[in-house]
Amino acid sequence: MKCVIVLILLSLCGRVAYAQSALPTAFGTPAARTSYPGQAWLEEGNYSPSEASVLTTSYIEQGVTIGHVFGLSLAPFGSFGISADTKGYDWENRSAIRAGAKVSKVFSHGIVEVSTGYSLEDRFKSGLQRGGLTSYADYWFGWSNIGGGGRFPGSSYGLVGNVSPVEHNNMLSALHVEQGVVAKRFGKIAVVPFGETTVSRDTAGFQWNNRNIGGAGLKVVIPTPHAQFQLGGDYLNEVRFNGLSAAGYGLFLKFWSGWGRR
Repeated sequence: MKCVIVLILLSLCGRVAYAQSALPTAFGTPAARTSYPGQAWLEEGNYSPSEASVLTTSYIEQGVTIGHVFGLSLAPFGSFGISADTKGYDWENRSAIRAGAKVSKVFSHGIVEVSTGYSLEDRFKSGLQRGGLTSYADYWFGWSNIGGGGRFPGSSYGLVGNVSPVEHNNMLSALHVEQGVVAKRFGKIAVVPFGETTVSRDTAGFQWNNRNIGGAGLKVVIPTPHAQFQLGGDYLNEVRFNGLSAAGYGLFLKFWSGWGRR
């Protein structure tokens, strides 16, 4: 599980969580079979051709696994996430602190979990603040992991539930698939061309949550047993279900670190 859960966060950081409504609490525990699972990540890049902004996000989470039943683990946790962009969009300039619990099932190539907790969200451009219960289910599965020497790294992620206290009656669903190929290795460093697609819908009809983004790019991946760094660029085509569409090039960098593994 050293490299598997690393990719849970990196596969979707900007594509699903921030460019839509979800905060980065939607990306799971670093590992379900640990005593004190924790994680932190930082990301910056252009993720929406329609918004044409640079988005910076960061997140930290700490949990405590208190029990295992029928292969499931229960872990109370606390987390904090914050994001800001260069255009001042309300849904991307915010912070959230959360306390809750997760029930997780870890597989050899992924994880399925259900999470619930109390979140306090602050959208600091508009001044909106609200606290409330957020609950969702999500999964991640990956194959041919780069850190394990895989040649065709790919992943799929899905989420459904309420992830924002400000949008407390809004149910979000999202699905992401990415497939890459290791074109060249320099020791542990891998050069990876990739293609990806993300589709999301919500029940409130917010235009930033109802869209499809697909594209291809090239990234440099530096994996370690407990962290991963990515630097790359891509070309994305975005279609929002209200009729708007845009396409363009973007750059991104991502860093993730996890701890607490047995």
